[in-house]
Amino acid sequence: MVQYAYPDADTTVNNWAASTGSNRYAMIDDAYGTATAVADNTSISVSDDSGGGGFDPNPESIVLSLSSVTDPSSASSHSVVVMWFEGSGQDTVTLNVNLKDTDGSDVKNQDFTYDSEGGGNTDPLVSTMSLNAAQANSIANYGNMILTITATDGQMMGTTTTVYQAYFACPDAAAAAAASADPDLPGAAFLMFID
Repeated sequence: MVQYAYPDADTTVNNWAASTGSNRYAMIDDAYGTATAVADNTSISVSDDSGGGGFDPNPESIVLSLSSVTDPSSASSHSVVVMWFEGSGQDTVTLNVNLKDTDGSDVKNQDFTYDSEGGGNTDPLVSTMSLNAAQANSIANYGNMILTITATDGQMMGTTTTVYQAYFACPDAAAAAAASADPDLPGAAFLMFID
C-alpha cells in the first residue's frame, strides 16, 4: 500500500494563479485521481514576466504545505510527482521541485525540463523525483512537509507553465512493518503443509 501527502495549504503563491477560485493548493491536490493517474481539469499557472524587458530569467516559485502521512519506518519508495506543461510553444522551461522537512531543511530538489518543441509537444509531462535511502531517512517529521515548485524560462520568451497535479508518496506504515516482520514471530504469515 502507498500513502500520499497532497498540497493542503498555500504558503507563498507569488505570481502563480489558480484556474478557478483563489486556493492554489486545491487546484493540484487531485486526491481522487492519483491511483488512476488522472488529474482533473484544475491547475495553477505562471507566465514568465521578464520577457521583453529584463536581462535575467525570473524564477517563479510557489510554496505549498503538504498533508500529513504516517512515518513508514522504511526508506524505500519515497517520491514527489508533478504533472505539468509549458503551453506557449516558445521555449524550454525548467521546473525545480524542492521537498523540505517540516522544519524547512532540504530533503531533495531536482530540475526537470519541458521542451514544447515549437508547439509540437502538447502532452503534459509527469516528472517523478525519487528519494534515495539517505534522503528518505533525513525526513524527521512526515507532518506538513513543504513543497516548493519553481518555473524558470531561461530564454525569457514569455512562456506559461501550468501544473495540474503534485503529491508526495511513500509506503504505508502497516505495509512497511509487515514487510520487515520476522517470520518466526507470532502473527507473521506462514505456510504449513500437512501430509
